[in-house]
Amino acid sequence: MIRFDKETKRRFGIFSLINVAVLLVAYGALFICFGFYVSDSGDRAAEKLVREYAEELQGYSYAELVSDNAPESPYYLYAIYTVRGDGEYELSTPSDFLRELNPFIGGETDKVQIQTFTADDGLSYEFATYTTRLDDPSGERYLKLFVPDRIADETLADIGGGSIAFVCVFVVLAVVLALVMGYIQMRPIVASYSEQKAFVNDMSHEIRTPLAIIRGNLDNVLASDAVTDDAAREDLQACLKEIDYMTDISSGLLNIVRAGNKSAGKDGSVSDTVASVVDMYADLANMDNKALIACIDSTQLSLDRNKVKQLTSILLDNAVKYTREGDRISVRLKNTTGGGCVLTVADTGIGIPKGDEEKIFDRFYRASNVGDIQGTGLGLSIAKAIAESLGGTIRARQNAPSGLEITVEFARR
Repeated sequence: MIRFDKETKRRFGIFSLINVAVLLVAYGALFICFGFYVSDSGDRAAEKLVREYAEELQGYSYAELVSDNAPESPYYLYAIYTVRGDGEYELSTPSDFLRELNPFIGGETDKVQIQTFTADDGLSYEFATYTTRLDDPSGERYLKLFVPDRIADETLADIGGGSIAFVCVFVVLAVVLALVMGYIQMRPIVASYSEQKAFVNDMSHEIRTPLAIIRGNLDNVLASDAVTDDAAREDLQACLKEIDYMTDISSGLLNIVRAGNKSAGKDGSVSDTVASVVDMYADLANMDNKALIACIDSTQLSLDRNKVKQLTSILLDNAVKYTREGDRISVRLKNTTGGGCVLTVADTGIGIPKGDEEKIFDRFYRASNVGDIQGTGLGLSIAKAIAESLGGTIRARQNAPSGLEITVEFARR
């Protein structure tokens, strides 16, 4: 079973939402096309039924059609119009409603049309009508079928109710399908990501051992009287610096991998942990003639003590490193509504170029204005990994008029 970390879960959620959106858009397009097809097919089918019923009625005589025993239908009303030579007509129908309405004959023959008729009381009635000529020797007669509009409304209501149920079922199926597809497609990515983390973990462990041996041998050489040339001694010391640099990179990569894991250490008060780290860095800042000011609220939030300590140490080490003599560093820990807290470390140092606020959290990224200040570019990457593993968020912004401000927000768990 592959376990998803927080970032992978977020990406999986976004990927699943995209899948759902694509499926719904595709379904919507198909549903619209299908709706047009069904509507057109329905119109043709309805017209066919009307024609078939008209043909059925034409099998009866005029007397049978207007008698008390006239054929009845739950869907159709009909009337027979006898047209006289002067253009007037006489309406005959077994329907009391049509007799009272007395609709005009009008319209085209052998074609389904929508017609509206107004009764004597001012009410209007809409029908789908079909008019056809009767083969009757007694005179020129026309059969007109009336399909009440309520039948169409009831049909549409039935279709609408079924469509809503179908849409709900489809949405549920689309979400399930999107999640399954997302999981299937994300599995190899997560597996690859896990392998990369394992590789970094193994590599960091393996490379530290030879580096430690090399460093030990170089220290022994420098401590002995074997090296008397100053240039050779400087070269060896330069090698030691590079070894320290590689060791820092190895440790940084290992810390990033470990920081991304869920908190498993002993929880402690965030305010107490932050205060202890500030006390350690206060003397260091004072030695460099830098002011370190802290304002720490007492908070009830408890988090992994070691991770909070490492996170605060990274932020303060970063602030001390990139500030100059006479600069100021401020640390604030404030409670938030809901039981969370916000940790802010701000300085008046060299800051970062505008637009680098997100880039500084990338691994190995170093701003263009750091000059010859030593660093690996992994500190804030580790801080971000730690903050997210604790369920928090971290962001950076310019600290006007100069410097950098890093804010970490923790929500109550």
